[in-house]
Amino acid sequence: MRVSRRQSRRGDLFRCNRGRRLRKSSVNISSVILRAQPEKLPGVRSGVAAIPGVEIHADGNDGRLVLTIEDGEGYALPDVFLKLHQLDGVISASLVYQYCDDGLPQETDK
Repeated sequence: MRVSRRQSRRGDLFRCNRGRRLRKSSVNISSVILRAQPEKLPGVRSGVAAIPGVEIHADGNDGRLVLTIEDGEGYALPDVFLKLHQLDGVISASLVYQYCDDGLPQETDK
């Protein structure tokens, strides 16, 4: 899928439904590599653990963490990215992979 700069700035990369109302079984899972200052890693780990929908899957003990983020009720991927970047000691958070499954395209009445 080719993405324009305009789509990227508007946040269209994170929208799965594209404005349709679909059944509630949609899934949005992303993989993120987070780089943090090694001396602040314990605080970053606890901050990441406090964010809903985020799990740490690998820890290099050198400031690198591999995370998964799953959308849920009341929080979305862009919100989680913002929270990750605001944690003290975080250098960068890079989206590596995103999977979006809206289930069967059964539209409901708007």
